[in-house]
Amino acid sequence: MKRLSLIGLVVVLALWVGYSLGYRQGVKNEERAWSSTAQMEKSDKSDLKIVYRNPHIGIFVASSPRKAPVNVPDPRIYRQYEDSRP
Repeated sequence: MKRLSLIGLVVVLALWVGYSLGYRQGVKNEERAWSSTAQMEKSDKSDLKIVYRNPHIGIFVASSPRKAPVNVPDPRIYRQYEDSRP
């Protein structure tokens, strides 16, 4: 019984390590694919924008060097529930 549980533990550990390494490799490949499509654009307000082209479907996504707002409600969700009462 001890031997069987030890074998099971080793198998689970090996599967977890394999999954983790594969996930990290996939994330690196995805990051590399997105980074290879980066283009710099100058906007109207003289801010530099980084525009990425989605490597899978070709849609352009704009990014700015500013920090993302923290603890600010998403306006899409806020508008959806503004008429409801708690």
